Amino acid sequence: MRALLATPLAAALAGLAMAGAAAQVPTGREPVVIEGSLLLDIHFRRSGVEGNSSVRIDFYMTMANDRVEGAYSRNVLSRDGRVVHAENNKVSAVLGKVIEAKNDPGYGVAILSGNTLTVLKTAKVGANKIVITMGRGSGCGVRFEQLRETGKGNVERKSIDAGGDIEVISARKVSANCRMIRS
Repeated sequence: MRALLATPLAAALAGLAMAGAAAQVPTGREPVVIEGSLLLDIHFRRSGVEGNSSVRIDFYMTMANDRVEGAYSRNVLSRDGRVVHAENNKVSAVLGKVIEAKNDPGYGVAILSGNTLTVLKTAKVGANKIVITMGRGSGCGVRFEQLRETGKGNVERKSIDAGGDIEVISARKVSANCRMIRS
């Protein structure tokens, strides 16, 4: 954890976790299942060569009391929409507490504030931020942001299709869907 706090982004992550600790889901709250997906257009550089790919992130999580449990997958898609590479990850976290990611190097934190769940995941350089805004009934909205570290350039992360690292030049949300199931 000490190495995490060495970068400004990591320090901000820890600050966000501390600020969100007071806004956690109250104990005894009914469980809520949130599922959805994001389709992203990624412009990247690997070994000095630029390229583009479509990546779909599918997620399914249950939020109850102060915990989030679930899974997500990152899928690289072919031009006709078939999954050509996939990476599946499980998530088990306490809201507001920073955790180390197991399969994808970095740290993550989930913060609930009012009706908004923010999930921040650091990469080798930079981070990804997913914001889920829960509405009435089964509706919810999803936003995605690439976060760059000041003075560090583009986001660098583990590649899911070829191993090694890639530099993410840009990541644009193409579409998103989300729904909630309340107990």
